[in-house]
Amino acid sequence: MTGELISEPTPKDLTRELLTALGIVRVISVDDDHVQEAQQSKEDVLGAIRANAIDLVLVARIVLPDEDDSDAASMSAEEVRDLVDQNWDDLDDQARNGLTQAALRAVNAKEGTVATQSPSVSGNNAALLALPEIFADVAEFLPMSLNEWRSSGQVLLDDQKPTLLLFDRSFEREGGSETGGDDLVRGVLSRNDRDHVYVGLLTHTASDLGRETEIARQISAGLDSARPVIVVAKSRLQDETFPEALRVVLFASEIEAFREHVIKSLSQATESAVNHLKQVEKYLLFASIEAARVEGTYEPDNTTRIASAVSRKALAASLRDSDFVAGVMTQLRRAGAVRLYLDGAKKPAALAEVAWDEQFETGELLSSLAMPIEVGDIFKIHDLHGVGRSKGGDRYYILLAQECDLSIRADGKRSNDLTRVVLTELRQTVFDEEGKPAPLKENQAEFGLLQRTSSTPWRVQFAKQIVVPTLALDACVISGTGHAVVSIDAQVPPTLPGSWATRSEKMRAEAKSLIGTYRGMEAALSSIEGMTDQVRLATKHITAAVLGTATKHKDGLTAKIDVENSRIEFGIERQARLADGSARGLLSLLLQHQSRPAFEGKLFYDSAGGA
Repeated sequence: MTGELISEPTPKDLTRELLTALGIVRVISVDDDHVQEAQQSKEDVLGAIRANAIDLVLVARIVLPDEDDSDAASMSAEEVRDLVDQNWDDLDDQARNGLTQAALRAVNAKEGTVATQSPSVSGNNAALLALPEIFADVAEFLPMSLNEWRSSGQVLLDDQKPTLLLFDRSFEREGGSETGGDDLVRGVLSRNDRDHVYVGLLTHTASDLGRETEIARQISAGLDSARPVIVVAKSRLQDETFPEALRVVLFASEIEAFREHVIKSLSQATESAVNHLKQVEKYLLFASIEAARVEGTYEPDNTTRIASAVSRKALAASLRDSDFVAGVMTQLRRAGAVRLYLDGAKKPAALAEVAWDEQFETGELLSSLAMPIEVGDIFKIHDLHGVGRSKGGDRYYILLAQECDLSIRADGKRSNDLTRVVLTELRQTVFDEEGKPAPLKENQAEFGLLQRTSSTPWRVQFAKQIVVPTLALDACVISGTGHAVVSIDAQVPPTLPGSWATRSEKMRAEAKSLIGTYRGMEAALSSIEGMTDQVRLATKHITAAVLGTATKHKDGLTAKIDVENSRIEFGIERQARLADGSARGLLSLLLQHQSRPAFEGKLFYDSAGGA
């Protein structure tokens, strides 16, 4: 293995892979740009490059050999200008015509650089420059005006050659309408003899994915076609997401069939589970309720387990339908479509959020449903004592413990009368100046993304732990807000399991006793005069002693006791819950860390190995 860096595939590489997989041999671009009379002016092109009025990367790729396309992104305006100047005579007429047309449009528009130009300038220029270069040597590329399409384009499609057909939307330069391409797309999709044609609308009027979807919806209205309408923004040719959009065009039918198959399978599995539950004996339902009461789980949750096995098996069978595998799935696999964006194109914007939702439950959900404490729960520890600059920063911890130790039984207690648990700290991964993460230590484990809105990874710090009272964690459940607050007179959430309702009563009784103990000590302190700071410090120590917490945020969990309002507040809030499988994996790693063999320290200093 050499030390050479492997460059990412270019848009042309990805496009070639797609077209080759489907056997597409012809690409037709119908755009009113293709009606303009041919002009060739090297001076105008060089001037536009100097002014950054046309896309430098797209210009460079027209001139550079395919194997050097990846170098285009790093070239300066001066380098691109010299490249064009030196190779102008070697370019074919189509390249020189396109460059000149793009340069004149940019100059005549007087909208400045590419970054400040309207999509009607930058987007149309992107299509004019990029499409011939991307499809060159990949398939036969045929640029057509609207009139040429009407006179000879439809006839071309009769030869049944697999063809990619891209329509512009506006044909005002040829006397058409600004949405003339919509009707052209409808016309192709409505025919049942055009299965060999892959059609899409390529337009500068779609500025983003939302607008693409909106235009597609407008075109689809009233259209009787099994094939979906696909709209692609011309700006994708500038940000290099065009291959990703092209994949959607080429596999539009298959991906919709894939979606419908999964939906149908889910529906059938749910129906199977529902029908099974309808047949379950009432005695079995009572048995599941009794088991939930003993185990401390929410009763309906426990009952769904009766049907979940039926649903799981039915779903697995339905998803593997032989006709689906032989048809749609084989086509998607053969084309390598799923692998494609991992090779270079940008990932869908929603991917990170979907992945996070699959891995975590939000704190809001846990609080609104009063979900009991479980292994994998993540907590934020905040400073209740600090003010302003003295206030400590928030820290994050995960609960890694045996599930049976955390369960609340029917009597409102844990089987082992557990009063304290250990939380393990989570910290953001540290990166060096080159953007590389610090080496993973033996007492650490990769955690991944903790926060949905951040791309910063986190790590589990097995050697950084704090001990907190179970009263604090349980308060995050019964408060209904996720914050650890116990009020003697507060109403508990109605969705609490029966065992947790009993637990909440015991918590209020415990809180009443603790507040009573604290009240007597506070009264004694209040009689001391002239020692305000000392009294405040003593109050913190008394609170920590009564509740089993820390006096300082840096040392652990802080807390406050409000005698007047009969309220105890802990500086902890439940933030999220890690998926069960991942949480169990971290628990296993923690146990391995704690059970590792210990060795005596070195007797002598070793200069080679350090201290």
